[in-house]
Amino acid sequence: MFPSNVSVRSHDKPNRLFYFASLYRELYREVRSEEVDVYQHANLGFREFNPAVLLPPDMDTPFLIGPAEGGHAVPSAEFKRVLARQIDRDVPSILEAFAPRAAEPVVRNGLDPIRERLFGATLERADRIVAVHSNAKERFEQYTDAEKIDVIPYGVDMEKFPFRAAPGNQSFVTVGNLIERKGHRFLLDAMTTVTEEFPDAELHVVGTGPLREDLEARVATAGLEDSVTFHGFVEDEKLLRLLHRARAFVHSSLSEGFSHVRLEAMSAGCPVIGTDVSGARDLTRHGTDGYIVPTGDADALADSMLELLADDKLAEEIGRNAREKIERDHDYEKIGKQYLEIYRRLAD
Repeated sequence: MFPSNVSVRSHDKPNRLFYFASLYRELYREVRSEEVDVYQHANLGFREFNPAVLLPPDMDTPFLIGPAEGGHAVPSAEFKRVLARQIDRDVPSILEAFAPRAAEPVVRNGLDPIRERLFGATLERADRIVAVHSNAKERFEQYTDAEKIDVIPYGVDMEKFPFRAAPGNQSFVTVGNLIERKGHRFLLDAMTTVTEEFPDAELHVVGTGPLREDLEARVATAGLEDSVTFHGFVEDEKLLRLLHRARAFVHSSLSEGFSHVRLEAMSAGCPVIGTDVSGARDLTRHGTDGYIVPTGDADALADSMLELLADDKLAEEIGRNAREKIERDHDYEKIGKQYLEIYRRLAD
């Protein structure tokens, strides 16, 4: 339920293209009325733009962007899924085979430069920008004045993911859509190495997606059927139980805008082994409250997993440090106060 002073307007459209057209048409009218004190655009990613503020006439309403991420790469293998999401239609198989190769130069040389100019123009129109980590801030600084950019990270519900002081057993947890970008294949390769030294080690894979059958086949080929469990979607209560029992949360993603699941694991006191994606070094101090490894490196994942399995005291210490990091930097109340101060400055 929303608080009594919050209203929600629905835009029920057949696909994302129609949805955004309807949304921005309404926003265009709203932000030029005299009824809006501050207009906030949340989750503006790299090369995204806002026509409601770019179209004439200029608006007088203070404009805040944030929380905003730096965006993430979309592998060509995910072309079909991304396009289908935009148009709400299945993409014919014949397109899946050649469309990514055909579309890549058109996007790179035609669409991306246009979107990037509009992205920069949107940032220029903003009175304040809130980036969720320093990597996003560095990217935004290429397009607008750095002085108007604040860094305020995402928060986590620490009551929903309470801390447990324990080194965990010999299990690992990963959470994410079963898609190419999440890099599960590298984690499965790492598990092959881990189980050679710790035969009882387990991996719990949480998430759904089109690659499940391929990943299950990879597990069977590697002889890991007794070591890897695919759970599909799970409720927060079950995820918390998995995190509290685990030696570490392992996030093998190849690209991220911001990893919320790492926050949840750290809040629960579960050490994080994560790839060096955008924002990772703001979230994790390598060797102190987690590990940061190169993307696409199964050996580096395995080395960190083995190090934690071999040392109960180290695993418990890193879990405690992770929770302390969350309490210090990702408390909702502290983050809310920072946003409130921005609202006050803009509305004055």
